[in-house]
Amino acid sequence: MELELKEDHHEHMNQLRVMVQDSLEHPYLTDDALARHLVANNYNLHKAHQSLVKTVDWRISFKTDDLTLDMLREEAVHGTVYTRGSDKHGHPIVYLKKKKTNSNPVMNLQLLVYTIERAIQQLPKDKTKCFFIFDLEHYSRSNSPPLSVTMETLQIFMHHYPERMFKTCIVHAPMVFSVLFQVVAPLLDPKTRKKIVFLKDPRDLLHDIDEKQLELKYGGQLPFDYEQYSKE
Repeated sequence: MELELKEDHHEHMNQLRVMVQDSLEHPYLTDDALARHLVANNYNLHKAHQSLVKTVDWRISFKTDDLTLDMLREEAVHGTVYTRGSDKHGHPIVYLKKKKTNSNPVMNLQLLVYTIERAIQQLPKDKTKCFFIFDLEHYSRSNSPPLSVTMETLQIFMHHYPERMFKTCIVHAPMVFSVLFQVVAPLLDPKTRKKIVFLKDPRDLLHDIDEKQLELKYGGQLPFDYEQYSKE
């Protein structure tokens, strides 16, 4: 497990298990999930429990377990959100690329959630986190999502996927995005903020990812073929 655990972690886990068993029942509530929510909430049992309750409610309302690539094909076919390859430590890589034109914000968010869920399924047994690459080459004011969508996406990731980010690298970021990031950054947990890195040269990704696991566009050797991806 990649979490930073306290010495009395097991004691807190036992207490949280009892709290959960008395109030919740859902497949999401594994020991891994409990541990991640516990660590993300600095071992505050009440906050961790409330976080788990909200996440279970969200997963039910968002229907995370019902999402499939077929139902999201209209958005997925553009090849802007997907998981492919892994970094040098074995963390699955999730690519998020900005399209030249506006996308369906609801379906795009569903595709992001589906992709994160798919990446989590690919995690090695000793890993709990993913490596994210945001490519903003085509980002502009005209095709940027509404701030409400950006905030919803941020809230989902922060509250419902705690301790899932190993590192996030942002490439090809224009000045207009830097302004937006200054608005969003204060809302991020300090630990999360430290994991977000802006790269001037996308080839610097090779410090974290072997060229055989990285896309051609960033100096690697891995091609992306949607039709092949959809069959995997």
